[in-house]
Amino acid sequence: MNPLLRALTVIALLGLSSNAFGPAKDNNVEWDDLFSDQGPLYMNPTEPTSGSPVVLRLRVFLDDITSANIKYWDSADSAFHWVPLAWQMSDPTGRF
Repeated sequence: MNPLLRALTVIALLGLSSNAFGPAKDNNVEWDDLFSDQGPLYMNPTEPTSGSPVVLRLRVFLDDITSANIKYWDSADSAFHWVPLAWQMSDPTGRF
C-alpha cells in the first residue's frame, strides 16, 4: 500500500455530541458513531497510485460535527498537511 495512505489520519474538529438516537448538541463528538475505512464506500480508489487523487469519506451523526480535516504526511516535502472535508450528503435514514 502507498505509504502516503498509511499516513492519512482523519481528525474531526469542533464537534457536537450525540446519544443513541443522534447528536445532543453539547459540544462533544459522539466518537462511537464516527467511522471511515479503506473500503470502496469510504475511499475511492481503494488502491491509488502515488499521483492519483483520492476521495475519502467520513460518517458521523447528522449535525454532530461542524468541521473535519484530513491530515496527511507528504514525503516530497517532509511535512504534514491539512485538507478540509466538505459535507457531501446525508444517508437515506437522515441519521448520519
